[in-house]
Amino acid sequence: WKTRRSRTLSAPADSSPSCDESIDDDIAHLRAEIAELELSRGSTVCLHVPVGLDCRRVADVLVELARQEEKTAVFCDHTTIWRGRARGFLRPRTSTKWLSHAAGISVEEAAVVIRRFSSHVSDPLSACAATPTCFLAIAAAALKNADILIYSTVGLDPLGCRAIHEYVGSYCRHLCVVYLSGAMEVGDQPPAHVDCPDNAECVILRKLEARGKDAQRPS
Repeated sequence: WKTRRSRTLSAPADSSPSCDESIDDDIAHLRAEIAELELSRGSTVCLHVPVGLDCRRVADVLVELARQEEKTAVFCDHTTIWRGRARGFLRPRTSTKWLSHAAGISVEEAAVVIRRFSSHVSDPLSACAATPTCFLAIAAAALKNADILIYSTVGLDPLGCRAIHEYVGSYCRHLCVVYLSGAMEVGDQPPAHVDCPDNAECVILRKLEARGKDAQRPS
């Protein structure tokens, strides 16, 4: 394993908040801390998401802040390809045709991309497991050349997490990559961030991490 850099985002000091503060307050703190990040193409950040905070909420803030800077940011996880169902985007089709449509490439080019995955991609698309659907979503975002690729491996097993990290490290290095690392329970140990990608700068959301710990303390 390669050595990773780590830092903690600064936050203004104030009184300790109570556990029942509003979601809007959480979002305000989240925006303030994430705004400190320097997200540039070619960089990889592993953002440690505190226990109890949904990765999708963090991704939404990142996408919003990117849009304010006139950048494109895309969030990918193993549920991405299903979220278009309501718009009629996902119809019964092969995985190759889905990637062709999503990335704007030919079916032949999509087949070449899929052969690079280290996880078997089933057909039809509805038969795909979590890891291959995460591969497909990330490949589509990379091929569309988004400025910032945000991804999560929630729901994947350790081998799937490692396979996704290796793919992103090999084929998405031209983008700014933000990995949302959720804390995991390992045996009897407290939740910890154990799935960080190699060569990433680990960043802790200090204020929200502290609030999460306060919320878990018994009254």
